[in-house]
Amino acid sequence: MSRQIVVASCSLAQWALDWEGNSIRIKQSIREAKAKGATLRAGPELEVCGYGCHDHFYEDELYANCWEVFTGVLKDECCDNMLVDIGMPIMHHNFRYICRVVAYNGRIVSIHPKTTLRIDGNYNESRWFTAWDPAVPLEAFPLPDFIADMQGTRVVPFGSALLSTLGACIGAITSDELIGLKNLLPTALSSTSADVLTVSAANHFSVGNFDSIVASLQGISKDIGGVILYSNQHGCDGDQTYYDGGPMILVNGEIVSQGPRFSVHDVELVTAVVDLEEVQSYRAKQAVSEPLDDLTAPRVDVACSLYRPELVALNPAHHHPIAGSPIIHTLEEEIAMGPACYLWHYLRRSKCVGFLAPLSGGIDSCSTSVMVLSMCYLVFDALQDGNEVASDIQRITGSSDWRPKSPQELCNRILHTVYMGMSECSSEETRSRAQRLAEGMGAHHISMSIDTVYRAERDLLPQYTGFTPDFRGSSAENLALQNLQARIRSTTAYYLARTLPNIRGRPGGGGLLVLSSVNVEESLRGNLTKHDCSSADLSPIGSISKIQLRSFIRWARTAFTLPILDEFLDATPRAELEPASFGSCDDKENGMTHQELFVFAKLRSEERLGPFDMFQRLLSDWQDMKSAREVGDLVKRFWTFYGNNRHKMAAVTPAIHAAGYNPDNRFDQRPMLYPRFEHSWAFKRIDGVVDELQRRVKMEEDEEIRFEEVGFGDEPRVKARL
Repeated sequence: MSRQIVVASCSLAQWALDWEGNSIRIKQSIREAKAKGATLRAGPELEVCGYGCHDHFYEDELYANCWEVFTGVLKDECCDNMLVDIGMPIMHHNFRYICRVVAYNGRIVSIHPKTTLRIDGNYNESRWFTAWDPAVPLEAFPLPDFIADMQGTRVVPFGSALLSTLGACIGAITSDELIGLKNLLPTALSSTSADVLTVSAANHFSVGNFDSIVASLQGISKDIGGVILYSNQHGCDGDQTYYDGGPMILVNGEIVSQGPRFSVHDVELVTAVVDLEEVQSYRAKQAVSEPLDDLTAPRVDVACSLYRPELVALNPAHHHPIAGSPIIHTLEEEIAMGPACYLWHYLRRSKCVGFLAPLSGGIDSCSTSVMVLSMCYLVFDALQDGNEVASDIQRITGSSDWRPKSPQELCNRILHTVYMGMSECSSEETRSRAQRLAEGMGAHHISMSIDTVYRAERDLLPQYTGFTPDFRGSSAENLALQNLQARIRSTTAYYLARTLPNIRGRPGGGGLLVLSSVNVEESLRGNLTKHDCSSADLSPIGSISKIQLRSFIRWARTAFTLPILDEFLDATPRAELEPASFGSCDDKENGMTHQELFVFAKLRSEERLGPFDMFQRLLSDWQDMKSAREVGDLVKRFWTFYGNNRHKMAAVTPAIHAAGYNPDNRFDQRPMLYPRFEHSWAFKRIDGVVDELQRRVKMEEDEEIRFEEVGFGDEPRVKARL
């Protein structure tokens, strides 16, 4: 006998504290699921208020607003004859919990508090919430009076339990509980009695991370059998992180429906027809562990049936594995689409009318502007579907009846670029390269000189002190003149960001968002000027390595048909803050290559290694490439620069999070002021190890010489490199 049901999972572009907007998107997802015949809809974590409310979770008002919004959803006719699983925070016995609230036909039937809180990287859930103990028996949760009056019930079950409907058993859980604990699932939800698990998430975008999520979901689904509905938030909810969506439906280890990770839409929904008879058959064949007794697996009875034969016919997405492998994007595609989607959601919600990207002619500012072009490609493709994107474009561009004919035409309205040169330091090569890049992308470009402003500011000093600084003077004079140029560029960029919309016929339409072009290595090394163009509104590449950016630009050259990008890949990196005759480049100034800085970044942040432990690790990893002395010198140089320039991170623009080695303050919560590393305990230990290795090798070399003198030993000795 077939037991087919239609299930739906979604990702929503929620926004912290956007009560009306969040409600609209939740209702839209339920309506779309219902239109496709679904009787069960699962949504992401904390979708009612938005996941990124942070310290607003301390406010009682937030919980009151959540209940009002949730009540409005339940009253809507979209919830008629639907089992909906919705995420929201709830206060119970004066403790705050992340919860799944399950309702049928507009009435709450059960509340499931989260049992495992996430506290790594971007996540700090234990700051605001308490983890529920799954061993605690179900409790009675008293509903607010206005909800109790509406549904005729004063209390509902609160705790870890399964839902028993007519012919199907449902479990509600979060991805952290499912993936993080794996074989240690809460007792009620580890039971193979559950035919369907709704798995909600608020997972952030991180380059190369999604394939591990997919593999975990597939592995767990294969091990326990059954249906898994993975739902996740997507977009920018007001923080520096992009939630990367990717809703999925899995059956017995196979992905049967998968939605996009990178979307400019408000709602992404996937549905599938699943046969629960196949779940039982699979578990029998795979010898999946026996279902737990009802006494150890608490259940809440729900008087509803998910079986609607007349609705199954509405949905063509029957339970069949999707063709080919799951959709896993390459690193270059992730870099192109993750920040691009974030930029779009941020732009449309900020009420600004575009971006301003200062171009230096180098690969970093090039990468930043190409990400905006990538955004225009995504938005242009979405526009062809005839959805809400059109109204956003018309508001941003100020043209109520305008539609772009190409991504480049859209880019011209949204992206503004400027090359700010100085005759003594800037070159015609970088000016030309910046201009031709802007033309290739379709951006509105200005090429200007800052000579007049620079000289006026520089000449203030001799007027009032009698001292005239010179690039060829002391290092302090040289650095002061470099910083003066850099900060003038920042002031000019913001001046243009406020005035260009008016110049282009958008009076009163809002300003432009200024984009920073500082990569991971520059932040770690401190190779930037405080309050220059590194201090902007957004930093699309701030947590992306230059190595990854070069791969992205090679990919973009073909993807966006921009042959000019070859010139950026081949160009010698120069800051152009000193006279061209000085001829210095970034790598020489660093004393470390970008590849070495990339390794230091990962060891510092992801492996959490201090100076001495980093030295010991690299002594082994680099033993065939560098001597112990070289490794020690590089590690000391890195930590010296890091400590001396750490204060600059107080002013650097928060980066769009894309990797675990993001060095800005939200992700790297280390001190701003360090003791001098040059005299640190760690550096002395490094020197001690290097000196001891050198002493041992010297002794071995002397011993070999003596052996040769008396004719002993034909076997070569193995020595450490020094």
